[in-house]
Amino acid sequence: MPEPPLLLLTRPRAASERLRAALEAALGAPVRAILSPAMEIVATGPAPDLSGAAALIFTSANGVRFAGGLHGRGAYVVGARTAGAVHATGGEVLHQAPDSAALLDHLTAHPPQGALLWLRGRHARGDIAGKLAAAGIPATETVIYDQRALALSPEMLAALQGEHRAILPLYSPRSAALVGGAMARPGRGLRTIALSPAVARAWRQAVGGESEVCTRPVGDEMQRRILAALRQRCA
Repeated sequence: MPEPPLLLLTRPRAASERLRAALEAALGAPVRAILSPAMEIVATGPAPDLSGAAALIFTSANGVRFAGGLHGRGAYVVGARTAGAVHATGGEVLHQAPDSAALLDHLTAHPPQGALLWLRGRHARGDIAGKLAAAGIPATETVIYDQRALALSPEMLAALQGEHRAILPLYSPRSAALVGGAMARPGRGLRTIALSPAVARAWRQAVGGESEVCTRPVGDEMQRRILAALRQRCA
């Protein structure tokens, strides 16, 4: 009977551990995995001054993490995890969108009163504040955290480039570029799942390989695809 595939997790460690635990709960069995973060999330400075903003924009739960307590402040967010983080720190979710494009569509269709402040990471896709300003909606941005690159472990590099069956979920263009850039070539048994077409493009540019792509850029679909891959490979 063939060995089950390795799950290769390169997200920040806490996120990778949450994903592994959720997969094991769904499968009812241990998941063979290698955890080697391609980056770490660190604050760029003290919590920002929010006094001039009527409402906030968060495209990641990491933005909420480094914003300080929200204490009743309203926020427009991308993703369920980000919405949960806003609630946990005392904020109010004014609208939850599945991705940044949908959030922009909502804000331009329903312009809020007052200035918006996008609290983001150093590496972020889409000029949300600029596009809102161009649409006549006052908006600025502040970088409050960095996605600092980390070296992959020798064990992870060997699994990425080896012959053994392995599953690599990729959640962002930056992680795709970092992981791809660390490799000489993808192994023959490597199956890559990209959260979005943008992530797949970054992987293609880095290694020349194709990926399975989620039809919706949400964590639940990524988890379903990983589970399907694990079950298929274990059959």
